[in-house]
Amino acid sequence: MPLFTRMPDLADRVRQLRKSLLALRDAELQWEVSELRERALMLTSSTESNLLARSLALGSEAIRRVFGFELHDVQIQGAAAVAHGDVVQMQTGEGKTMVAALAATNRSLSGRGVHVITTNSYLAERDGEELRPVFELLGIPLGVLRQDATLAETRRAYAAEVTYGPGYQFGFDYLKDQLVLRSVVDVPLGSQLRACMNGQRVGEVSLRQRPRDMAIIDEIDSVLLDEASTPLILSGAASGADDTVPYEIARDCVSRFVEDTDFTIESPSQRILISIDAVTRSQQALAGRPQLCLSRPWATYLRNAIQAQYRLLRNEHYAVIEDEVRIVDQNTGRIFVDRSWRDGLHQAVQAKEHATITPSETSLARITRQRYFQQYTQLAGLTGTAIGAEAEFRSTYSLRVLPIATARPCLRQIAPLRAFSTLSAKRQAIAHNTAHRHRCGQPVLIGTRTIEESRQLSECMRALRLPHVVLNGLQDADEATIVSQAGHAGAITIATNMAGRGTDIKLNAEARAAGGLHVIVTEPHTSQRVDRQLIGRCSRQGDPGSAQVFVCAEDQLIRTHAPGLANRLRRRAESDGECDCDLTADVLRIQQRIEKEQSRQRTALLKQDEWLDRVRKILSGAETE
Repeated sequence: MPLFTRMPDLADRVRQLRKSLLALRDAELQWEVSELRERALMLTSSTESNLLARSLALGSEAIRRVFGFELHDVQIQGAAAVAHGDVVQMQTGEGKTMVAALAATNRSLSGRGVHVITTNSYLAERDGEELRPVFELLGIPLGVLRQDATLAETRRAYAAEVTYGPGYQFGFDYLKDQLVLRSVVDVPLGSQLRACMNGQRVGEVSLRQRPRDMAIIDEIDSVLLDEASTPLILSGAASGADDTVPYEIARDCVSRFVEDTDFTIESPSQRILISIDAVTRSQQALAGRPQLCLSRPWATYLRNAIQAQYRLLRNEHYAVIEDEVRIVDQNTGRIFVDRSWRDGLHQAVQAKEHATITPSETSLARITRQRYFQQYTQLAGLTGTAIGAEAEFRSTYSLRVLPIATARPCLRQIAPLRAFSTLSAKRQAIAHNTAHRHRCGQPVLIGTRTIEESRQLSECMRALRLPHVVLNGLQDADEATIVSQAGHAGAITIATNMAGRGTDIKLNAEARAAGGLHVIVTEPHTSQRVDRQLIGRCSRQGDPGSAQVFVCAEDQLIRTHAPGLANRLRRRAESDGECDCDLTADVLRIQQRIEKEQSRQRTALLKQDEWLDRVRKILSGAETE
């Protein structure tokens, strides 16, 4: 059980201890931390009750001196639970960033390093730099992983007692270290003896990371669950030539294919089957070009071209920016700058869009996110949406979910779900609902699943002459600034569901008087947790606020996973396209079914990765770690 549940007076103790620190000079706070570190090393635990309370008091006082405010009791309780190793559910806007920093202060006493993990590099750099004065005040070295850092800078960041960075960068740095270790294992027989005879030392390597002890993960459900369906794969240039012409020929051949005659896409596996006749006909396009170099079987080129043409949609699965095809994260709507599909699929999409076709890459090392994070001695984290995923946290990571109450009562009002037969009817209803709230001075945040839907809704707003801003999926300081202003009276902000995640939306007085921020979910996500994250953007810290979900028969969730429900919506629609029915329970059941299937897929991926690792170790006869 977390310590604070056995110590109901923990917050009171921390508050009293913090008051005793008020008279200390800044340098004396560092001395206090040094003393606690010595005691923690002797006890081999930084979460012993007295050490925990004292370290939380020191961290709270440092935060007060730097930022000028005192932490709430629930933040102290949350920090204690995170330091102990739990998944803490705290509502959006409750100050999870400070909770993570406070827990990191305690766990840094061990001297083994704490990784504070965020969902993207912008948040890691923002939080790290914002909190640097707090850690410096306590004499705790802080490092931040930066995308453009040199190897030496990366090593220094990992050597610090607290290291901030995005989850994927920790994983990729681990894979890079594995390649270094593998190169040592592959040293030819006798090389070490010859080197020793020549006075040289072979086999010593300098790695980026030190052993992984403690990870504190912000938005832990996104990092450990939602993103876990995609393994971490470190790629490099493929050996041999990679001719771009076959991708273009495959694109042209597939454009003449007839679905259900030349090929079929099986449901729900989405496996692509091509007829022998279609393959034979397409091979004639290669007959007159014997000089072409194929880097994979011709049928694979065709399957990739079919997938690019029929399954991957522009401004939903990818975006084209300055002649580059960039993948869109299906969980967040964010655009990845440095990721690509493997095995020629990315090149097939580039050919489809007539963009520059880049050389294909090959996998140098891979690991599932589950197996990477299982290597930490202890995991913990925070999110606003852990409830509902307790079983997977427990079975995969041995983590317990602990909900923490809000500091102030939540005043959020959820309006009844509205259902429609068509996309156009739904968009018009959203636009007119937004116009009404805009006239009343209420700010509106409209969350969309895709970039394309954001553009379509923007057209509807322009038709009604409603001033608004549209955010793309790039997470940067400009986006955070725009999102932070979404709480101004009458503001209309259209964004992909997770845009600006981690940025606080503050209401001005006029917006608060008009009812606070209103959030519109334009389309239910396959994961109900993503919808809850979006809805959680309103009514923070006791502010007023409201939310409403819109759904239609053409939404991907309904069209793909509940075609019977789509037909029912079309039959029951009124002349304006709206249906007088409550689909809240139906949508929830669909999401729960999909989430269970996705959980099974993640479990299967983990088992496959473990099996591949065992095979690799057996074949190599050596373990890298």
